[in-house]
Amino acid sequence: MGSIVWLASYPKSGNTWLRALLGSLVAGGRAVDINALHGVDGAPARLRFDEVLGIDSADLLTDEAENLRPRVYEAMAGACEDFVFIKIHDALLPTPAGELLAPATATRGVVYVVRHPYAVAPSLANHLGVSVAEAVELMNDERFAFSASGHAVTAQTRQRLLDWSGHAASWIDGAPFPVHLVRYEDLHRSPARELGRLATFLGWSAKPGVLRRAVSAASFDRMRSQEKKAGFREAPPGVRSFFRRGKVDSWKKELSGSLREKLHARHAAMMRRLRYDP
Repeated sequence: MGSIVWLASYPKSGNTWLRALLGSLVAGGRAVDINALHGVDGAPARLRFDEVLGIDSADLLTDEAENLRPRVYEAMAGACEDFVFIKIHDALLPTPAGELLAPATATRGVVYVVRHPYAVAPSLANHLGVSVAEAVELMNDERFAFSASGHAVTAQTRQRLLDWSGHAASWIDGAPFPVHLVRYEDLHRSPARELGRLATFLGWSAKPGVLRRAVSAASFDRMRSQEKKAGFREAPPGVRSFFRRGKVDSWKKELSGSLREKLHARHAAMMRRLRYDP
């Protein structure tokens, strides 16, 4: 039986770039198609849920569907010989039935990608089509969830995110399996070094030349250029550009002082822990 390596992150923290880097690394440093990235979006997608379990998730209540998600992951792990990457934005929480959403019996480890919350806020606002102030409120809301409405069948099942700090703590402190932490800022500053550290965590041998080629092949400019030419299937409807800026300090011009204070007041402890204390 195979296993799962979770590519976990709070939304808009660099998960997509990480998946592009991994894909290029597996390809020996060659460029990859952004519409065929590593990291199966199998976490909440209804189509995959229905395909794996052979049932129609639209017939289930929200809690019932969430209770079955661990079975989806066990089946996906069992279908591979080694391990499969699965992208996930959920916080690591128990299902309503009391079982951990990511089953330890099917998990090899997790790569948790974190990004400065000041940078997440404007990017999340663009992603959701809301104001930056509204995005900050969501990041401070421990009830924050995607696809949580009980009045419509969405393309994904419910994803409970918690607030920004709670999300990070759920994976860093709550995972009963190995966790490899990647800070977006470190990946931006020293991508080949950080990709090499990740390869070691995965048990891969990666030569320096391959790491450098992978970083070049998966550059932000290349991904943005691909999106302009062919679009990006994971982009939400109405978003003009999924690959927006890809910088570490653009928030200095996009986030007001009052909104920074709101985020810091809520998340100061976790920010200090992750070396984001201003």
